[in-house]
Amino acid sequence: MALVEFALLALYYAWPVARGRQTVGCFLLGLKVAPAATRKTPPDLALGLRRVVLAFAGLCSWPVLFILRGADGTTWYDRLTDTRVELVRYR
Repeated sequence: MALVEFALLALYYAWPVARGRQTVGCFLLGLKVAPAATRKTPPDLALGLRRVVLAFAGLCSWPVLFILRGADGTTWYDRLTDTRVELVRYR
């Protein structure tokens, strides 16, 4: 049962990345995970799941995030998945 719940939780975060949408939390904060301009293929579920797994690893090793942060604020898992987190402006 726990594995099913873990899979559903991973899909909750991966599906919006694959569809180019936001989770409820991202909507409330005005954020969106989008593919980087250098990405040649459209996002898919594999990219979303890869980002979820790498983001979880980044969360578990949070001191490393400060050391490996890029000059533009990107994290190491942003660069590995070729995505970026952008602000969404609502009207």
